[in-house]
Amino acid sequence: MTPYAQKKLDGLVQRTLNDAGLTQPPVCLSDLMEFLDLSQEFYNLSDPGFLDKAKHKIRVGGHHLSKIIKKIKLQAVLFFDEKRVVIDSSLPSLKQVWPGFHEAGHRICPGHQDIFAFGDTASTLAPEYQEKLEAEANYAGSGLMFCGQHFTNTALDTKPCMQIVKTLKKDYGHSLTTTLRRYVQHGPELPMALTISTPPWDSNSEHPAGKCRHYVKSTFFDKLFGHIEQSELIALMHRNCVHRRGGPVAEFSFDIPDANSINHEFYAESFFNQHDLLTLYYWHKKLNTRGSVYIPQPISFKSFQ
Repeated sequence: MTPYAQKKLDGLVQRTLNDAGLTQPPVCLSDLMEFLDLSQEFYNLSDPGFLDKAKHKIRVGGHHLSKIIKKIKLQAVLFFDEKRVVIDSSLPSLKQVWPGFHEAGHRICPGHQDIFAFGDTASTLAPEYQEKLEAEANYAGSGLMFCGQHFTNTALDTKPCMQIVKTLKKDYGHSLTTTLRRYVQHGPELPMALTISTPPWDSNSEHPAGKCRHYVKSTFFDKLFGHIEQSELIALMHRNCVHRRGGPVAEFSFDIPDANSINHEFYAESFFNQHDLLTLYYWHKKLNTRGSVYIPQPISFKSFQ
């Protein structure tokens, strides 16, 4: 999404929250649904009885759900015409919240109702355009979930560390994983990154041991350190983490070069939530040494103090 599109959605999210009177965290999903005139119901979305009623009304990637249901796992469905959000009841309670906010994001995004309410229109959508719509719903849903500008204003006034994110998690009432993602993308204007990975000692997970499933970068990190691969950060974390059943598993510092080959010192903290390793990497200071990466045409960037 472009910065312009993000700014427009930020304004739309804030107006929605203000009009709904939801200006302080935590934002209650049921209150938001009531304001948006949406009913919220829970079904086992893998149940054949539900699918028989719904699969011919739902299109994904331009195809009837009935043709691809065996290849995907639904978490939630928004029926625009019925003003109804259906959430998978088999999800853990903490994971039932995000699909609801995502569908609320669809509800407030301009044009989404016109597109999804009519099968003939939806069937002609290119996959790239559907990805754009989902990205808009994700962005708007996250803003609604974290009380819009309230979270950003609070997070901007902090120094990055895992303890700060844990405090924000408690204040805004969401999981550590979702709070970390929001913090990296809307927190202090410093280079930060987040990896969400399977522990190297976990051989029973549905994902391979040590696999990085998500790599989230702040705007400043992407601009200055976009050449740093997730595999490099994961390797650093694996060398410094300890095997524990849960809680903090690593805290260390390391140096990496920016796009102009100047080294910077970063700190990293890793937390095991008994499912994933959540590792926050954040900038500490610029070093007066040259790195091993050379870019012939340096980009312009802010000098961090």
